[in-house]
Amino acid sequence: MKKLILTSAIAGSGKSTLARQLKEKYESEGLDVFTIETDEWFVRNGNGVYKFERDKLNEAHGWTFKEVVAAMTPDEEASDCQDSYDVVILANTNLVWKEIKRYVYAARELGYEVEIVVPDTPWCNNPEECHKRNEHGVPPEQLIKMEEKRQPVEYLRQKIKESYLERYMW
Repeated sequence: MKKLILTSAIAGSGKSTLARQLKEKYESEGLDVFTIETDEWFVRNGNGVYKFERDKLNEAHGWTFKEVVAAMTPDEEASDCQDSYDVVILANTNLVWKEIKRYVYAARELGYEVEIVVPDTPWCNNPEECHKRNEHGVPPEQLIKMEEKRQPVEYLRQKIKESYLERYMW
């Protein structure tokens, strides 16, 4: 079965590194892998330089969602009938169910199973240490808020499981 993998952790915790490791693992198994993170939108719109703009965050997340859905959707009009990716990895914070549910529902409709993963770095849940390591200068107070907001990964996994059991209602 095809798989959508979502990371769940605050900035600086190792999400991008984990996504790269997973990509290498699955590609070594001969699978076609697509990785993305919303930060890419800010790089694209910053002409190659990461430039975060809070007022553009919804637009950036909308772009990311469209890219993920496109990666999971077979291109039936392509001359070679290009199939969708075997594995799609979204390396965003994905801290609460509200942020991931549309990805889960889209994945379900397109025949993908969903897995949520957390970096296994020793500092993953430590906002102060993540501040030292994050590449985008997210302030410590923002990282603390993110960590406080984050729902337990077990809860998110349960919500994903439940979404596959319910009737399609959206």
